[in-house]
Amino acid sequence: MKPLIIFCILVLSGCSTLEKPGVVNTSTIRVSNSQCGPTSSAKVELERLGETLKASALMKVTSTETVIVSFYSSQSKDRDWTVMIDGRNGISCMILWGKHWLTAGQES
Repeated sequence: MKPLIIFCILVLSGCSTLEKPGVVNTSTIRVSNSQCGPTSSAKVELERLGETLKASALMKVTSTETVIVSFYSSQSKDRDWTVMIDGRNGISCMILWGKHWLTAGQES
């Protein structure tokens, strides 16, 4: 699971190395319009699917702009998970999702 978390962090930050850049290059993150919508609607949909917020972090996009990166997962048999970016404009984009979420220390 640790490699998956590291991969997700690298994808989200647009980094090609483990060094933290001063400003994140978000040009490497591509999403279609179908993955984005009003933040409130996206959160309601994730809750409807049984996913709850597990963690969130502030990510610097430019020297003056930030977004919130949120990690959701479910307790379902498949342990679905979603990573969402929330913009200040009230729009959120679901950028990563999958199955088999494990919390650190959790047995598989």
